[in-house]
Amino acid sequence: TAQGHQGRWIWQHSVENPTFTNWAEGYPANVNSKDDCAVITSRDSYMWSDTDCDALSAYPLCQWGAGGSDGTTSVGTTPTTTTAVTSTTTGSETHVELRHGNGISTGNVFAVNSVPRLGKVCDPYWNDISASVVCRQLGFGGGQAVNGSFFGEEEGQPAMYQAICEGHEATLQECDYHMWGMCAYTEVAGVICQ
Repeated sequence: TAQGHQGRWIWQHSVENPTFTNWAEGYPANVNSKDDCAVITSRDSYMWSDTDCDALSAYPLCQWGAGGSDGTTSVGTTPTTTTAVTSTTTGSETHVELRHGNGISTGNVFAVNSVPRLGKVCDPYWNDISASVVCRQLGFGGGQAVNGSFFGEEEGQPAMYQAICEGHEATLQECDYHMWGMCAYTEVAGVICQ
């Protein structure tokens, strides 16, 4: 339901307007009236682009349009202008994201390694020090580690195995880690950022 958000971009999990300006060049495109969701993808150098919500399994940002009675969205031709706030993603070489959880301050950790390849971070040796590095990287003051795929089981290859931080690092990528090793879908590192 539109819940009175007609024509505004809002965070999917709240009624707050997003205040974020990191749109990929040419976005929001405003060419398809069904492009009511925004995503961050490697295709657009980890910057926001608008897309059709039906093609997504999760989306943190939605635009509920001032549309017709049929529920369609009327999208204008003027791009949305907003201001910066904390983002839960980072630059492409130091990209970190949280999946499941709330996707903003809690979730399983996925990161880009030095290859660079995005994948899950395995939880052997995962602790509050490493979790705090990730949370600071995402703009929070610190955080707590959770293990055992706390926010849900994750498939796919790991990008980092045995990530060990000392606490002074600005990014998870500066910590010691292996790119080899296997971890089960129940062994993904997670964070609760504060």
